[in-house]
Amino acid sequence: ITDRPQIFQLPLLEKLRQRNIPVLLLNRDYDGFDHIITDPRSSIREGISWLLIEAGRDIAFVSRRPTVSRPYIAERVLSFYESAIELGARLRSDWCLSKKFEEFTGDVAEIGRSLFGSPQIPKGIFILNQEIVLPVVNCGQGYGLTPGKDYKLLTFDYIPALAGYPGIAMMKQPELLYEKEIRRWLKNVNEKRAFQSALKTDLKIQ
Repeated sequence: ITDRPQIFQLPLLEKLRQRNIPVLLLNRDYDGFDHIITDPRSSIREGISWLLIEAGRDIAFVSRRPTVSRPYIAERVLSFYESAIELGARLRSDWCLSKKFEEFTGDVAEIGRSLFGSPQIPKGIFILNQEIVLPVVNCGQGYGLTPGKDYKLLTFDYIPALAGYPGIAMMKQPELLYEKEIRRWLKNVNEKRAFQSALKTDLKIQ
């Protein structure tokens, strides 16, 4: 069982599989390996539904750009745009921000100017990547704007530092369901059948 394996680990995992050693990937889906992943489409759709109800149709989106080292981001970004369009969101190009974050501080500052630096700010913001949530929130506070009070915030993960703020929803990974699915895989590992499990996150609303 390997959690979040990187691309460079695939040759080793393939050798194990060729030698009939069972391999289970957690949070990654590569080349037909058995896996347990988070279902981005149903999870994000639920979160966007909440955001649109709470904040209205004009929402913002912040994410890292998909890369080879982060292949899961592409599917999550696609799930956002599909869900937003299907649910009737209005998306402004200057509020849909995707960065490489090679110059992290500068990119966060640019995001802050786009979202918080004008009289009209988005009333709802979805931040896809856990590690950029607090920097963007802190940047907004530098403009005098507080999450939950001045805008509604949705995150794709649970951020303990934001617990207790009203008007924030966080998509928490279902750890107990992961454990249950791992046990199910172990129980049936000798049956030689493909095991593919996608789990919806738990939407935690503050």
